[in-house]
Amino acid sequence: MEELLELKDLLIKGDIKGALAIAEELEEMSRDDKITAIGSYAVILLLHLIKQQVEHNSFLGFVHQKLSKGYSEKE
Repeated sequence: MEELLELKDLLIKGDIKGALAIAEELEEMSRDDKITAIGSYAVILLLHLIKQQVEHNSFLGFVHQKLSKGYSEKE
């Protein structure tokens, strides 16, 4: 918000070069925010995929254990 007020003041004073510098800084901040958000979503996705894999493996292990016990008891 502070940058917007500074940008307004520079434009009122007619300092176009200063205003452009602030605009570029705001644009760069926006890119950084997008990159940060994408990184956060990637971490969440990765955790979700790991959780799914662990649950899947746990389920398969459980089924294997039950099937093995079932066959052992029948013998």
